[in-house]
Amino acid sequence: MWLSKLPDPQYVYQRDEAPSFSENILFTEKINYRYSCPEHTSSFGIITVLDGDGSFTVNRKQEKLNKENFLVINSNSRLSINIPGNYSNPALLFFQSHLPGIVASSLNCTYEKLLNDPANSVHTTDFAILERLHPMHGGLRNKLLLLAELGGGSSSFAALKADIIVRSILEDMVVQNDLASKESFNINVKKDQPV
Repeated sequence: MWLSKLPDPQYVYQRDEAPSFSENILFTEKINYRYSCPEHTSSFGIITVLDGDGSFTVNRKQEKLNKENFLVINSNSRLSINIPGNYSNPALLFFQSHLPGIVASSLNCTYEKLLNDPANSVHTTDFAILERLHPMHGGLRNKLLLLAELGGGSSSFAALKADIIVRSILEDMVVQNDLASKESFNINVKKDQPV
């Protein structure tokens, strides 16, 4: 996993395709200045503010974030960032480009199939989640803080631990998305009868 300061806005590419990451990358930095990044195409990831607040626009819908919530952004979505000049600590975790599809595929595959034919059981599927605000829970916040601490380390143990944490974040997202999808199919909608 790479740990990086927020990207320099003047070097953010405004191309139409999502950037491809060969590693997971966490952009985070404690800032006390105004930070604004123009609209650009994003990769799949999680956006939050560990301290302070900020405005993030995803596909022309503006969301206010603070340490109480986070936002999932899908690959090829359009993102712009506006952090006011107060003390803030934005955190943008973008996943290795194929990892979300691999994790989603592996969680939806039986253990028997994974053990019998691992090479053909897991495929890189196109994975997306509804882009909306989610309440921040302590587990995710703690994992992001730990990733920020581990990301600066160069030991193989720190790198392995960071990869395990990132995968657990993705697994939680996939499981929660699957549960929400199943619940939505079980909702009975009553139509009003015409009078």
